[in-house]
Amino acid sequence: MKPPKGWRIRTLEEVAEIQTGLSKSSSRTGEFVRLPYLRVANVQDGHFDLSEVKEIDVPTDSVDRFRVRAGESRIEGSDGLTAQKITVKLYGRGVFAKQERMIGSTNTKYFIRRAGQLIYSKLDFLNGAFGIIPSELDGYESTLDLPSFDVKPSADVRWLLAYLVRPEFYEKQVGAAAGGRIARRVSPHEFLKLRLKVPDVTEQRAIAAVLDSADTELRLLRQQRTALDHQKRGLMQQLLTGKIRVPL
Repeated sequence: MKPPKGWRIRTLEEVAEIQTGLSKSSSRTGEFVRLPYLRVANVQDGHFDLSEVKEIDVPTDSVDRFRVRAGESRIEGSDGLTAQKITVKLYGRGVFAKQERMIGSTNTKYFIRRAGQLIYSKLDFLNGAFGIIPSELDGYESTLDLPSFDVKPSADVRWLLAYLVRPEFYEKQVGAAAGGRIARRVSPHEFLKLRLKVPDVTEQRAIAAVLDSADTELRLLRQQRTALDHQKRGLMQQLLTGKIRVPL
């Protein structure tokens, strides 16, 4: 099916940049260069503490990707025992702080995520587990199973999220998922190869504004229904105990 007039077919890679971070691993292969890197311990209030800087092996073809530039930093997070973790709800229902039921492992590596980034679950991609990291969760962390992306200026992150959380989109991406029937995962590499019908960013913003207004109205209607349900329960209690009598 052809895109609407003025829209273009683009890959996700053209509108979003993956922010998975870099972790130490003995299983990686290829050519590497050993470079200093920033850890959480190096990040202080308003400055970097460089009194103790460790080094890490970086693939030679990825040096520029992980290089720290002015106004930007890609910093390895903490571990499963100390990280403030985030979770992504199914069907586009949002990104929240994870409520821990079990103590995490110090062997599990976490990475810092930033407000406004697009994030998804590799395991629950086919169940619409996409979201935008809210401001109150800025600096929270996730593993590589919940990769995050910086959306480029050529796209509106609200429009992109609305596009991705449609069942008509994610349910058709079974071919991008690897693994068994129960544990199918969509990697960032496969995710970024997916093709979208993309309007100009101005139209994206206009669409996002209309959808935001609809969401606001739905929230108000849900609040009204909750209030009416509460009122009904109170009325039932009064009527069914005889405290209020119905005129006959």
